[in-house]
Amino acid sequence: MGRRTAILLVTVAASIAVGPAALAKGPLVPASGTAMISGPRLATPIVISWKGRCFEFATFACQEQPIPGDFWTLVSDAGLGGYQPASLAVISFPRPANEGPRYRVTYLMTLDGRTAVVRQDLFPYGPATYTGGQSHPWFWTPYRQVAFGQPVQGGWWPATATVRTMLEGRGLPPAALAAMAVAGAVAGRPRGRLRTA
Repeated sequence: MGRRTAILLVTVAASIAVGPAALAKGPLVPASGTAMISGPRLATPIVISWKGRCFEFATFACQEQPIPGDFWTLVSDAGLGGYQPASLAVISFPRPANEGPRYRVTYLMTLDGRTAVVRQDLFPYGPATYTGGQSHPWFWTPYRQVAFGQPVQGGWWPATATVRTMLEGRGLPPAALAAMAVAGAVAGRPRGRLRTA
């Protein structure tokens, strides 16, 4: 099975999974989320927080629609908001030679007193998803994570440039500095090793 076919199947499965959940509304309960981003050229981590009321931790399940604030911009673009990733025309996936500097994102989420922690790697200056396209962020979600009793979808998730612009406004190094970091990392990286997605 090709990667493109696999992405389409994942998208269809995600859509099916979200449909019933969106209909299963319950009482609104206190909810909050904090994302902490650390990595190269950040003197201190970027911290983004949100508080509100939801019947589950998803973009379609909260009191305010659409949910305002940078936290949900990040969560939605990272593929954690209950919907498929924003960019679907995926033909190629990042490889170590061109994925760019890596940042660690740690999410602490609470829902009605229950807590979940999810971790991702963010590559804000990653490659295009197709030949001739523009650079955009990628998220790598490690497998076997669980949030509020549900498995978190693992693997690569393409994001829009919106999340990069938002994070640059909060202190993420601009593209020129990121390019220098990539050049240094590639120069010092051992050859012949690839991470599988």
